[in-house]
Amino acid sequence: MYPPLLVSKRTIMILAVCLISIVASSCDGDPGPAPRRALRFERVSSATGVPLTPAVTPDISATISAAFPVNTQPGGQAPVVPAEATYSVIQTNIVTGIRKSIDVRLDEEVSEASLRAIALELKSGDSRHYERTFIVYYLPGMPVGGGGWATTHFDPGLEVRILGLAGQEERADPSGPLISTREDIGTWLDDVTGSQIVMYSEGGKSYVEHYFKDGSFLKDELVDKPSPLGQRLESKGGSELGRHWVVDSFGNLQIRDNVGLISTAKRIK
Repeated sequence: MYPPLLVSKRTIMILAVCLISIVASSCDGDPGPAPRRALRFERVSSATGVPLTPAVTPDISATISAAFPVNTQPGGQAPVVPAEATYSVIQTNIVTGIRKSIDVRLDEEVSEASLRAIALELKSGDSRHYERTFIVYYLPGMPVGGGGWATTHFDPGLEVRILGLAGQEERADPSGPLISTREDIGTWLDDVTGSQIVMYSEGGKSYVEHYFKDGSFLKDELVDKPSPLGQRLESKGGSELGRHWVVDSFGNLQIRDNVGLISTAKRIK
């Protein structure tokens, strides 16, 4: 047998301390990452219990309509020409940005309302801008340029007039002889528009006739108004811009509006 091993108290204490240190270090070790928990989605309810209100999307249709208006007439109504008011365009003459003249052949006489509808339809068919649009209507058999049966002029507002049939009271050539019952006021040449302007009195009324280079012809009734500049004449139906004529002391024809002098046409007769 082995002899008993004698161990001092000091050695026992040292061994005990070492054992305690080993046990403590094993307890403090990193146990490794904890297992990952599966994600859970929970429904969250409003604290007040009131259901959520969806966001309101603003209606921008009105804004778009204002920015890109459709080609309709005032009041939002597109022109509607009655089925019986049939017509065809004879010719169109354009001075870009200034004037558009249209000669129209009617199949028969129509009412003022039908003329207005035709005028609006013709004007809305061209998106280009003109200061004025002149439309002259001829009945079957009437020569173009010899005076129309009716007119619808945008000057710039729409003016509808039925002049009636052209007979001996009308003349197609401004240089032709005057009817004996007419009193000639004067004949002028407007260099701006290239038109010839003829004014005369007959039966207690005054008239103006415009003869354009493209062959179109316009006629209107005039009224006299006092003016310190000379004899003032203007359209009986008036004009939104106050357009009128003044025969000055030299016999020339001043073309004016509310702003002032537009141009002066020289007297040729």
